[in-house]
Amino acid sequence: MTSELNQEPIATRIERRQLKWFGHIHRMNETRKPKQYLIAKPEGNKTRGRQRKTYIDTIAEYGRKKGKSLKEMERLAKNREEWKKVTKVSPTL
Repeated sequence: MTSELNQEPIATRIERRQLKWFGHIHRMNETRKPKQYLIAKPEGNKTRGRQRKTYIDTIAEYGRKKGKSLKEMERLAKNREEWKKVTKVSPTL
């Protein structure tokens, strides 16, 4: 926490919100559009340069920081109470 303003760092807040959204989407039914967009694989030709970082890549990176694999994160997201424990992000500063 930033002591002067009593606010959490913006990076921590973004991480927490992204993790909460991932859990929300992951618990959805497979027929819902947001879930379909999350698991969709784009078709067509690849553009030049490095591949863009996907939302799932970001979640996997957050999981690695917490010592968890993406599969483990997906399993935890199914249980709302367990997922709340995961989304409690400790400040990085």
